[in-house]
Amino acid sequence: METKPQTPEESSQPVLPWMQRTRLKGRCLPLLVSLGVLLVLYPYVEEGHEATTLMSLMFSLVPLAGVYAVSDKRWHIIVAIILAVPFLGYHWFGGILTQTNRPIWLYSGPLAFYTFTTITIFSHVLRGTSISDDKLYGAVSVYVLIGLTFMTAYSLLEHVEPGSFFIDHERDPDRVLSHTDMLYFSFATLTTVGYGDMTPVTSKARSLAMLEAILGPLFIAILIARLVGSARAGGAATRSGDG
Repeated sequence: METKPQTPEESSQPVLPWMQRTRLKGRCLPLLVSLGVLLVLYPYVEEGHEATTLMSLMFSLVPLAGVYAVSDKRWHIIVAIILAVPFLGYHWFGGILTQTNRPIWLYSGPLAFYTFTTITIFSHVLRGTSISDDKLYGAVSVYVLIGLTFMTAYSLLEHVEPGSFFIDHERDPDRVLSHTDMLYFSFATLTTVGYGDMTPVTSKARSLAMLEAILGPLFIAILIARLVGSARAGGAATRSGDG
């Protein structure tokens, strides 16, 4: 018996029934909500054992929602789950070790997860000619994920080469660059604000910062072009239908 080849529409369908429900409801909204919760609440849960637990919990919501967001294909799920394991390990067990004793995989795991999720969701946003609410949620999520990706890259660089960044000691008396310091610096760079209280020192750190400063406006420009192109295509299709 010959097997009928799948059409592009059939091959892109979710591989499990619950993914079909996800596809209908919007896969990117939970990710966007988890990212928003993280950015809004992290300044209030920085100190103390209970605060560390809450911080780990908030960061854990991101990989769970990220796996959910890329669940349209089987291999996406497999890769996302594999990358999410070291991500969760970093935020739940990384605090047990001092910064100097942490293995590199505790940083490279989250970096790989953020990178994979960002690229996968961005390709979803650019795919097709129509713009849905889910794609808009995904576009905003990608912008935030870019900031988190570079935050992890900065943390990895500072771990490998201490002294790559300088922070004003009056604002940071302990002179220890924390995860939240890198989060602040990343989004200040992504939005090209640059307050100057934290700066890259080494050539590698400056190169990363320049790359993020370029990607921020470039992403917005690509997204606007994508929205305008979809609007024009939709208008052309409507006029041809009326004709």
